[in-house]
Amino acid sequence: MFRKRNASHHRTLAIELCHSSFSAAIHSTTSKGVENTLSFTTQWRNESQTLRSDAGKREFSKALRAFVVEHGLQNAHLTITLSGDFCVTRVVSGDAQHVRRELAEIEQRSSLYLTLGHGQKAVGASIHKVSSQRQHALLSVVNQRTLDVLLEAAAFAHLVLDRIEPSLVSVARVVGKLKTDSEKPVLIVNVAERGVELGISLEGRLLLDYRPAGTDSRENVANVVAGHLNRLRRYCQRYVKLGNSELTTAVLCGDARGVDLVKKAFDENDLLTVLPLHSLVNEGNWNLDTKKLSGDQVAALGASLLDDRFNTTDAGPNLMERLHALHREPLAPQLARTFWPLAATVLFAVALWLHVEKVDRETTVLAKELESHEVVQQRSRILRHQTVNNTEKIKHLELLARNISTPRWREMTTTVSQCLPNDVWVEAISVSDGKQMRISGEAYTEDGIFEFVRSLEQFPSLRQVSLMGTRPARTSAGPSTRFDVSCQITNQTDAPEAEPDGNN
Repeated sequence: MFRKRNASHHRTLAIELCHSSFSAAIHSTTSKGVENTLSFTTQWRNESQTLRSDAGKREFSKALRAFVVEHGLQNAHLTITLSGDFCVTRVVSGDAQHVRRELAEIEQRSSLYLTLGHGQKAVGASIHKVSSQRQHALLSVVNQRTLDVLLEAAAFAHLVLDRIEPSLVSVARVVGKLKTDSEKPVLIVNVAERGVELGISLEGRLLLDYRPAGTDSRENVANVVAGHLNRLRRYCQRYVKLGNSELTTAVLCGDARGVDLVKKAFDENDLLTVLPLHSLVNEGNWNLDTKKLSGDQVAALGASLLDDRFNTTDAGPNLMERLHALHREPLAPQLARTFWPLAATVLFAVALWLHVEKVDRETTVLAKELESHEVVQQRSRILRHQTVNNTEKIKHLELLARNISTPRWREMTTTVSQCLPNDVWVEAISVSDGKQMRISGEAYTEDGIFEFVRSLEQFPSLRQVSLMGTRPARTSAGPSTRFDVSCQITNQTDAPEAEPDGNN
């Protein structure tokens, strides 16, 4: 056990949460300005299938609290960086209007990221001004249930959770501190427990977050990167308008054994100069109490760098920013929002009481008049009963008509073919109950799949278009992504009228 820390010590905790473990970096500063950083790796998952389950929440909360008690970190400030298993990050570049529009569209389709699990999604964004005419934005998406579990676990461990960010943003911060990417972009290869994440860093800022298919086998990572290298280099050329945009260096981090296997594969194809990132840190002056930093602790170290002492100009997306905005709101507007609904309810109740009194008086007068019209009332009740029966019959017949309708195969196949991008193809189309259509196929890129889904949504004869799931696959031409899309077929007369697009 650690000795009780002196009050003059300021200590912060940063952790990277992975599929079954978390790495931690503890940064401490004394009143004399002496700084030290300790790094650890801890297993948190034992039996749970997912962090979002009750069992996963219990296991992570217990592991985090045990770590906090062991190192005397109660009430310390916490930053969490999430691996690609829990977080998806998308990149947008362009003028301010284009960036705002694209970020809004990505946020609207965040529910399509089924790899993060079903349910509501939470987002966090950051925008960096590249020039007077150009912006670069990152938007990260996480399952709301995952965010809730992290908040509860931090409270259970008596920690103050300040920030949640993607792991590649943290790694890019380390690369920038080393000045490895100060003159030209650097490729980040983060070897996670499951798969590999690719990123591009320039001056400590993440330019791209990409998780290609076909990287389950770590020996195959170099070949997959080689297949995407020309595209990554073109991306760097588009982003770096001035200066050196050449992509010749890659840094490795993540699982120690995986880093060794991936480096060996890169050394054999000789495409890039490959550097283990933890080795560069160990060679520098980082005031590490641990003698040697491992590859899986780099992201946690990067998260701990987010401090005024490093003068960080671009922190990246924070998935806690919307919760912080709510907490920073003044008390007076909140009280006003509470008072006015209550006052409106009282006024509405008074008005309703007066109205009821008026209606009661009118009802008494009408009741006296109706006593002399008993025959008319009886006939009226019979007609109402017949009307209800006829209405139910009509609804039943309409339901039968809809159920026996047959799908318009020629129209549906024409619609699907018109929506297909060049890099997407369909393998099967099935229709159940004459309404529910399922489309299965493959694509070379995820963007092609999202474009296909958006195109289907534009047809008035289709409703509730939803991407049910994706999974990696392989064709003779290279890696691909298999997908399933579901939608409902509607009659043309039932479809809502299309709104004008503003160009006519």
